[in-house]
Amino acid sequence: MHLNQAGVLFRQRASMMLALLEQAENELHQQGTDLTGTINLGVVETGVGGFMMEMVAKFRDRYPGVQFALFDGDGDSLRERLDQGAEDIVALVEPVEAAKYNYMRLPVREEWEIIMKKDDPLTRRDVSTREDLYDLLMICAIMHTPLRYNGYT
Repeated sequence: MHLNQAGVLFRQRASMMLALLEQAENELHQQGTDLTGTINLGVVETGVGGFMMEMVAKFRDRYPGVQFALFDGDGDSLRERLDQGAEDIVALVEPVEAAKYNYMRLPVREEWEIIMKKDDPLTRRDVSTREDLYDLLMICAIMHTPLRYNGYT
């Protein structure tokens, strides 16, 4: 079973509302003069997650009163959440329409591989181009480590 377009939209909106409610509750309960609050961090489902979790850990070591609300998704949903104010920071895969955002490039390189039968004509080539792949039926899977830090997912 899959959600239809209306169901996907409802799930996204409900998820945003619950996250904002939780953030508001956390901010109301935080006290003291140390740096506190919640940073909403969206990370695209790729290898950048590990790098971002290292940065979160370093930040939390320095500012233990700061919490992170993590959201993973595809680039379109993360940009939408950023535009709507549901995310403070997002980590995306290029290309990104960067003109309307402040951004920095991360020192992470994403590598993809293509696996095919040994007798496929493309295996006889030393180099394949994206044009070689346009008409192929492909199955794409994203393998990543769950976003996790100190019990937060």
